[in-house]
Amino acid sequence: TEWTSVRAASARKPVADPGDDLADLLAGMLEALQLRKGTVGPTDPALATHQPKAHGMPTGSGPLRGGGAATPTRWPSRLGPTSTDRPGSSAPVTSPLAADPSPTAEEDKAAAAAARLQRRYEVYYYFHAAFNHNTAALDQAIKEGVIRDAEKPPDFFCAACARSDPSGAHWQRHTKASTSLPLVPYHAVEIDLWGPLDVKDRNGFRYVFGGVCKATGKGFLQPMRSKSEAAGVLRSYLALIREQCPGIEVHLRKFVKFKEIRVPGLAVVFSDRGGEFTTTFGYTQSEFDSLLRDVVHKLNTPNTPQSGTSRIERMWLSLTTAARSSLLTSGLGMQYFFDAMVLASDVRNCMPTTASRMGDGEAPNETLGLPYDLRTLVPLGTLGYLRVAGNKADAKNALVMIVGLNHDGLGYRAVRVDNGTMVTSVDIKPVPKQSSLRKLVDSSKDSPGAAAAFIREHCDLTDPSRELDLGSVL
Repeated sequence: TEWTSVRAASARKPVADPGDDLADLLAGMLEALQLRKGTVGPTDPALATHQPKAHGMPTGSGPLRGGGAATPTRWPSRLGPTSTDRPGSSAPVTSPLAADPSPTAEEDKAAAAAARLQRRYEVYYYFHAAFNHNTAALDQAIKEGVIRDAEKPPDFFCAACARSDPSGAHWQRHTKASTSLPLVPYHAVEIDLWGPLDVKDRNGFRYVFGGVCKATGKGFLQPMRSKSEAAGVLRSYLALIREQCPGIEVHLRKFVKFKEIRVPGLAVVFSDRGGEFTTTFGYTQSEFDSLLRDVVHKLNTPNTPQSGTSRIERMWLSLTTAARSSLLTSGLGMQYFFDAMVLASDVRNCMPTTASRMGDGEAPNETLGLPYDLRTLVPLGTLGYLRVAGNKADAKNALVMIVGLNHDGLGYRAVRVDNGTMVTSVDIKPVPKQSSLRKLVDSSKDSPGAAAAFIREHCDLTDPSRELDLGSVL
């Protein structure tokens, strides 16, 4: 083992003087043999002048190994210095699509360089889809070194973004009411219902309950079958806030400027005058009103969201746009629209946003100190493998299609390709290098009748305008 380690370290050393290489190699072998015999220690002065050079190799007493548990990759904090030294950020995200460069002959250098550049462009498109089609966030991640092996194409254009953006012309006037509310997490939140939308969802969902923190932009989403479920979802949202507030307070007090901050919990709720939130003119108390008895409930002016619910209306615009883009990119049918919205909300909480006023535009989860890992974000419809139990001769993995993150714990939510059932597990491993679902959909459009049963049931093969090639569309 000692000989192998010395030879491996020497193999990684840049070519310099052959005499130095031989001296270092012999010195390392001598040290290894003496250590095995117990005749000399690692710091023996006899070997002080013949220690092999590090040549940039990692140091430490533990073995080097790939995979396994690792520190989550996060955005660098913008909250300022901490009262104690904070560990540095983890290693930047390396694309699962990036391949190790292979040596090429002299005459193929130009072609190899062009191929590597094209590969970096493909990685950019991959993370563009994984980051909610948020070009600004991806460019910032590349600039700060969070994302490696990616480069923005000079003529970058996403047809899915162009077709999904409903903003239209940009000369309309936008007005937002100023607020004097304190910048304390969950002191004030905006809530709203989005829907109805009938997409033949497998769970019968037609509405979405949403909440957003006015200080940090942290979003919350829960699909519902009917408006009558709003009170129960609100009860779950209030419980989640109570559970998170103590940990958020401990996290923020590590920073100098928040040394004395208190995060007591919810104090003000903003909503519109929908019947699910209050009764008409407030003559009688609804179940929703009774749940908010201990907080201030403010209602906005009808048809004027800027008087109280402008942030959540902006969040609806962002999430629906991202959901449509994800469906177009993946090729999935509209029955996965609510899955796409929930995944878009999870990604939004991990992305820098101007809605995070308290964190100066950083990711809401980073401001609140909530756990997240950018390496777990994958585009909707990414294929992967689920480790399954069975006999020794059985296959150990089943092919799945990832549709979101697991909210009841760690792992992903996915659909098994072999039987169409929904599973949630930490044993799902995304494999972006696997032939993507989009390629399977495109190859099945010419003959939908011959397509696999899973593709016919879960994907959209009927509308040719969903093709992402702009030239084909025109």
